[in-house]
Amino acid sequence: MVIRWDTSLFHAPYLPYEQGSIGRARMDGTVFFFINNHPELQAYNMLLDDSVTVSDFWEFLFPFSVTFEPDDGLGLPPVMRTASSRLSLSPNPAREELHVQCGETLIEITVFDEMGRTVLHMAPFPPERPIDIRGLAPGMYGIRARSHTNHQYHGRFQKIE
Repeated sequence: MVIRWDTSLFHAPYLPYEQGSIGRARMDGTVFFFINNHPELQAYNMLLDDSVTVSDFWEFLFPFSVTFEPDDGLGLPPVMRTASSRLSLSPNPAREELHVQCGETLIEITVFDEMGRTVLHMAPFPPERPIDIRGLAPGMYGIRARSHTNHQYHGRFQKIE
């Protein structure tokens, strides 16, 4: 049996957790103690591969746990982020303009719809300038901003009519 997953989904901007916050993703259980790709972890590191083939140990396969954590205990390169990776967005909900602040100089802004599609991208992003959202349909949006120090910030806002 082959178990597959899409590792890009661990970092999808439209998921309800901060993008880039997954530092550990593992499948754990009797089978994955023996069939692993990270012996120190004694489980299967889902960040290193996108599938695993289980040909033996059928009687021990189910149930098994899948764990996602922000901790980077796997020795992988840490994700660049600050203590507070939240954006200040105002007004929220908004009709015409959205003011974005984070405490650093922002150089790039990307806005995503609920399906994860990019609907607005500004690079370079002019400091202290509001984002014109008049062209967006009413609904919920995710926003990702990158600072001059390469930190990423995330937020959500609602566009109203």
